Amino acid sequence: MDFPRLRRFVHGVLVCLTTLGALFVISGCSSSASASNDVAPKWEAWIRAVLSDNPSELEYRVLSDFDVTDVEFREAQNALAMCLQEKGVAIDFHPEGGSTTKSIETGRTELSFDAMFGAYNTCVVGTTEHIEVLFYGLRDNPQGVGAAEARRDCFMRYGVKDGSDLLSLSAFEEYISQPEFIPTSDEGKMCMIDPHGLLGLSARDAALQWDSSVMTYGEEE
Repeated sequence: MDFPRLRRFVHGVLVCLTTLGALFVISGCSSSASASNDVAPKWEAWIRAVLSDNPSELEYRVLSDFDVTDVEFREAQNALAMCLQEKGVAIDFHPEGGSTTKSIETGRTELSFDAMFGAYNTCVVGTTEHIEVLFYGLRDNPQGVGAAEARRDCFMRYGVKDGSDLLSLSAFEEYISQPEFIPTSDEGKMCMIDPHGLLGLSARDAALQWDSSVMTYGEEE
């Protein structure tokens, strides 16, 4: 994760999760595949929505058992990389998730950012678009706890008062999504960055990363 853009990333994730959640609830589609009892309802609904909406051969093969293995995820990444290569774009995958793209250096004119972005948006469909989210979701958040709920639980666990006492989850989500929101403690910053505790950050380390991102963000503006 690129912490210099952390605040923008955090708020973007909250909006994205809310939109995707609404999309899959509305779809209400069913699939002939059977989910294991230990798959959280959130992930089961997501997978069923993908399988019922004209999935690619790769998506169907990977998701039909309601799981994504390491090997299957690498296969999806390879499929994305091959598609991008054909369009003159190289991609580097980050170990913690996400990726960086760049134009392949050839004799032709270097691709513009818009051209690379367009190529990525084309190639991600049917390859990693859903498989990547589900791979990390099933591995790191098997209970399917939403971002806002995870952050509020973390706030309460560490005694952070920043909106955790609001009666509704939606009110809390709206509160922490405000652009001017800044946690008042190191623990609060840790919960915003790593609510599931997957990064193994101390509260102090998380605070340093948060504060550094805010300073850099201000300089960019």
